[in-house]
Amino acid sequence: MGEFIERNKYLTLPRKYLQLSSQSYFDDLCPISSRSLRSLCVILMTTDSSSDLSQIASLRNFVHSRGANFKNERLRFAYVYVGKQKEFVMTFFDGLSPSERSPLQESGHGLLILWRYDQKKVRFAWLSNWSVEESVSENDLQFELDAYIKGVKKLEYQATLKPVLDEYRPSWFTRVSRAAVRMFEAMWFSLTKEEALPLLSAIGTLLIIFFIGYGLSYANALEEKSRSHVSQVC
Repeated sequence: MGEFIERNKYLTLPRKYLQLSSQSYFDDLCPISSRSLRSLCVILMTTDSSSDLSQIASLRNFVHSRGANFKNERLRFAYVYVGKQKEFVMTFFDGLSPSERSPLQESGHGLLILWRYDQKKVRFAWLSNWSVEESVSENDLQFELDAYIKGVKKLEYQATLKPVLDEYRPSWFTRVSRAAVRMFEAMWFSLTKEEALPLLSAIGTLLIIFFIGYGLSYANALEEKSRSHVSQVC
């Protein structure tokens, strides 16, 4: 049962699990593979606009309806938001001719297939049987994918990968705060009772000195203000 789930997890998981939103997920989805045991990844480039949800839905429908045809192949599907992963996406425009690059950049959409043969090196091709405006035949898309799987069609382009950004990574302030809390907890639990009491005493003394100093400074400022007011009246 576990083997069955592992083999089919990228074909059947809910939509959010198909999104390339971190480097670790990309490494899991598109692992490095040799030429003899080549793993291929099909990635939809789209935007996070509500008007483009149909693109993701179309890919999901294709995976669900045709997934059985690929379950024995080393083929996985995903999508990526162009606006959130610009550096990663732009990698796949390098080497294209102006006539090939222009339609993809203008639409912000495209479907590509890639083989990752090194940590940062891939070979890829843009699939022709995928269009934003037109209804694409699932048979045509499956036929084209089969051609790449069997090696009839070649992955024409090569690229050096940029890292996939973690879209759900906590902010800098949150990470620093969590690290500070963890460090304090580690220090606190590592202290014995005999060590903790002097430390708390020292911290308490510093706080008392701080508040006394602040109080004296504030009182002095009020006194100076009062004297200035009296001199102005006189």
